[in-house]
Amino acid sequence: MRPSVSDLQLPPPYSLVPLREAGDAFAHACAIAAEEGAGTLAWVRRYDLAEFAVVLEPEEPLEEARRAIYAGMNALADALAVHAPPSRPITFDWPDTIRVDGVLVGGARLGWPEGAREHEIPDWL
Repeated sequence: MRPSVSDLQLPPPYSLVPLREAGDAFAHACAIAAEEGAGTLAWVRRYDLAEFAVVLEPEEPLEEARRAIYAGMNALADALAVHAPPSRPITFDWPDTIRVDGVLVGGARLGWPEGAREHEIPDWL
């Protein structure tokens, strides 16, 4: 059964941007980040995997703000742990891959505005 938009309940301040099955959550989130802002969650309603991207607005320079990927990976691991049997270990492959019981189940990417400088605060991640 395909998940519907009403199946995904988000707390404030998040806002949902659902995409069709053939969408690219990462690319779409990068394209709308400047306009939509922090808390925007792009979600592709696919049958075979969970694909989503969230927009952040960091308060530190890009070189430090990149650490957000680790917080995101830990949040993903926590979400998977709720649904995975306790006997199935959840592990990371450096720097952006997540496995459940040794099987690749996902990963992460981090984007920022083109031309952003390392020592400046980017408008979004």
